[in-house]
Amino acid sequence: MSLSEFTKQAIFEQWSFLAEATFELTAQGSSRAVYFVRASEHQFVLKFYAATTAIAQIHYEHSLLTFLDSAHLPFAIPVPLQTASGETFIVVEVDGQLLNAALLPRLVGHPMERRNRECQEFCVSQSWAQWDRRSGNSMAKRESACFQLGIGIVHRLAILVRAK
Repeated sequence: MSLSEFTKQAIFEQWSFLAEATFELTAQGSSRAVYFVRASEHQFVLKFYAATTAIAQIHYEHSLLTFLDSAHLPFAIPVPLQTASGETFIVVEVDGQLLNAALLPRLVGHPMERRNRECQEFCVSQSWAQWDRRSGNSMAKRESACFQLGIGIVHRLAILVRAK
């Protein structure tokens, strides 16, 4: 999937700081396409969602990332950057299809080894303990908040663990 000049212009209109950026298609991500974006000294990830991804799913993902970031956990959370109009994603035409796209900061590092479940569980438990200490929450309050957000099992958080 290549980005046309028309698509790039639509992106620049919403995130003007990308006007001189370079875009590199990656093999990462489970969505339709993911680009690494380099603009000056900053790096970003431009994520295109599959055409079948519902708007409600995108809103949920972005609100969950924002919520997790507000918890001041001991690892970085990739919060989507707002567009010029205040949204967290845009609609662009790519290869004749209308797709939603979001821009997130690129977290430098390496992905967590997903096969090491014990390490994931340890990292998650340490992060939750730190959150509880900072917020004065009890485990019951945290589990209630997670249930209300639809997180369910705490293990899902492990895929976001990265050192700050």
